[in-house]
Amino acid sequence: MLFSNDFAVNYLKKNVNKNALEVLALLQSPNTDEAISMQLDMKVNSVRRILNIMQGYGITNYYVAKNTNGWLSFAWY
Repeated sequence: MLFSNDFAVNYLKKNVNKNALEVLALLQSPNTDEAISMQLDMKVNSVRRILNIMQGYGITNYYVAKNTNGWLSFAWY
């Protein structure tokens, strides 16, 4: 697993954010950025930034769902 690899852990802390591992730990099943921010008591913008950086590295991904009002919801995994 990624968390047991010291190189990967240090890389994430250095190149993404010191909270990247906490965010990743909550992605054992698909989760929204709003839910992650509430669970970690972080600003939602900070969580989104971490998720987007990790998505750029190919570590995380997301799917988009549109509700009947046209609002988009992102579930990260």
